[in-house]
Amino acid sequence: MKKTLASVCTAVFLIAGAGTLTGCASLMGGGEKEVRLWTKNEDSLAGKKDVYVGHVAVVFQTEDKGSAKAESPMFSRHNRGDYANMTVVAKLNGVPESTMQEIADNARAQLVAQLQARGFNVLNYSDLTRHNKWDDGAVESPYRPSGIGSFLRNEDSSSLMFAPTGMQLFAGGQTKLWHLNNIADDLEVPVITAEYTIHFAYFGSEADRTVDYMTPTLSGRPTQTLTASVEMGQGISVAPYSGISYSLDAAGSFSDNGSIKLRDPVVVAGTYGTNEDTTSGGRKAANALSSFLGMFSGKSSKVTEFTINANPEHYKAGAEMAIEAANEKLFAALELN
Repeated sequence: MKKTLASVCTAVFLIAGAGTLTGCASLMGGGEKEVRLWTKNEDSLAGKKDVYVGHVAVVFQTEDKGSAKAESPMFSRHNRGDYANMTVVAKLNGVPESTMQEIADNARAQLVAQLQARGFNVLNYSDLTRHNKWDDGAVESPYRPSGIGSFLRNEDSSSLMFAPTGMQLFAGGQTKLWHLNNIADDLEVPVITAEYTIHFAYFGSEADRTVDYMTPTLSGRPTQTLTASVEMGQGISVAPYSGISYSLDAAGSFSDNGSIKLRDPVVVAGTYGTNEDTTSGGRKAANALSSFLGMFSGKSSKVTEFTINANPEHYKAGAEMAIEAANEKLFAALELN
């Protein structure tokens, strides 16, 4: 049975008469919110004219999970250690690699446009790769990282990493890009790199933008006495640690190299597909048993699995909007005067 994610809410479980356990997936919109940044040498590009774009990577997360636990008050007169635990596992389906490649290509185009809008002259990428210090340790795009962490809970999640068409991909972040420092030092031209991690859902209520792809979506929010709930919104985000870096020299601790990274996700909320409850029969049986035993023990846990079957064009539009919104936050922190 398929429904829009904004309308799905799992059954309520009774826990020894003390409260309830719910798992609710709901679309939570919001207005503009503050996004915190990590910055280093944000003024290093001031006075520069020519730059290279040396590396762009877009990581697409396709699986993640959120958990919540509610417990009775510690000093409650009748406290027996009662708790309700809820976990929602979410997976993305229906977005072909060709769509992800288009998003990666657009990410580079947006990055170049941001630089040009600020007066930079973006030099030819192929000239950079012909430098004798260009590293040959690139990996094939798309690349599947191993054990990449969830942007919310530092847990493993499935993902795919893409380079824009015509660019090489160096997996492993700045540890694989030290050669760019040496090249920038030799050429006396800054080399810009960027990495964006695109997440397909969010486990919270704040969004930077809200997009209505087709029709308005309304959702409610349950309130109970003892409730563990996970609000999984259909929203596309650029995750923390995404951002831009710039190499200027190979001076080590005294380098002018800098970076601007997101500390908070930049979220574009909106229903871009349909949600399907794909909880296995075995998992449903375990949930039912936990609920039954919870009536006597006061302890109950539930795991629900959802698959978001995306409309590829809507997903692409949301991802590109999220990257645009993230770039606005990142480039606003540059000090160019």
